[in-house]
Amino acid sequence: MTDYPTTGSATVEVAVSAAAAWALVGDVTRIGEFSPECKRVEWTSGSELAVGNMFRGFNERPDYQWDVECELTEVTDGASFTYVVPPGFAHATSWSFAVEETDSGARITQSFHAPMLALPEVYPGKIEGRCAELQAAIETTTSAIKDALESQR
Repeated sequence: MTDYPTTGSATVEVAVSAAAAWALVGDVTRIGEFSPECKRVEWTSGSELAVGNMFRGFNERPDYQWDVECELTEVTDGASFTYVVPPGFAHATSWSFAVEETDSGARITQSFHAPMLALPEVYPGKIEGRCAELQAAIETTTSAIKDALESQR
C-alpha cells in the first residue's frame, strides 16, 4: 500500500430538527438528488436501513459510468448509517452519514474511508487526485442536503 490519502469528511449545520434531517438523510434512495457522482440508488435487498440490506448505486464521472452493490453494515435509527462498497472486498470503501441534534437544529456529517485509493494497482487508486474528488463531492452533497432541508422550512 502507498501513502495516498484515503479518508474525507464534510459537515453542515442545518436550521431544522434532527428528525427532519434524518427523514431526508436516512432515505438512501434520495442520495442521487444531491450527489454530483451518484445519480440514483435502488434497493436490491430489503427496502429500509437495516444491517445486511443492500442497494445498488448508479454513478457517473465525466469519463466513466458504473454501478455497484452496497451493503449496510451499521445502522443507528435516527442517527447514523454506514455502508460498504463493494461488499466482501478486503479494501472496500465505507461511506457514513450521521445526524446529531444541536442547539440550533442539526449537524449532518458525511464521511468516507477508501483504502483502495492507496492501492495504485486497483482502478480507483490509479485515478490521480481521486481522494480530493471524493472530498469535493461530499462537500457538494452535504451543502445540497442543507439547501434542500432549509428551503422546506
